[in-house]
Amino acid sequence: MKTNAELLLGYGFILPEEEYLHNDYVHVRTKATDDDDLAGTHLVSLRPMTDPTSVVGRSKRLTSDDCPGLIRGHHARGGGGGRRGGLQDSATMDDIVSGRIAPPVKERIVQALGSKLAQDLDVLEEVEVPTEGLNANQRLAAQYREQCVKTLENALRCLASDDE
Repeated sequence: MKTNAELLLGYGFILPEEEYLHNDYVHVRTKATDDDDLAGTHLVSLRPMTDPTSVVGRSKRLTSDDCPGLIRGHHARGGGGGRRGGLQDSATMDDIVSGRIAPPVKERIVQALGSKLAQDLDVLEEVEVPTEGLNANQRLAAQYREQCVKTLENALRCLASDDE
C-alpha cells in the first residue's frame, strides 16, 4: 500500500480524499539533537491512524490496531538513530506509538515534530501557486500540495490540543 506521495512519484497520480477513504500522509524527516534520538522518518496522517479510512496508515503501523497512538494516531512510525542516552533509553517504539510514555518524553517528541511540521508548512506557504492556466501535471501537483497543507495544518492542531 502506498501513500499519495509514493503514488505521485512512482505512478503519476494521487487518490482524492473521500468520506470512506483517504490517502493523505506526509513523510516527515527529523534529525537527532544532542538531547534526543528523534532521527527518522515519521508518517503524518490527515486522519487518526485508527480511523477506518486510514487504510495505508494502518498498514504501515508498527503496533497492533488496538493501539490508540501518540498524538491522536498521527505519529505512525519512525526510525531511531541508534544513539544511546536519548529517547531510546526512555521508551520503546511501541511505548511511543501507543502513548505509554512519560510526560517529559512526550513533550520532547511533540516539540520536535511540531517544529518540523511548522517548518514544512511554512515552506509550502511561502510560494503562491497559480490556479489558472495549468496543464494536467501542474493541476495534479497543486492538488497534492493542497492536501499536504491540509494534512500538516491538521497535525499541528492535534499536536497543540495534545500539548494542552
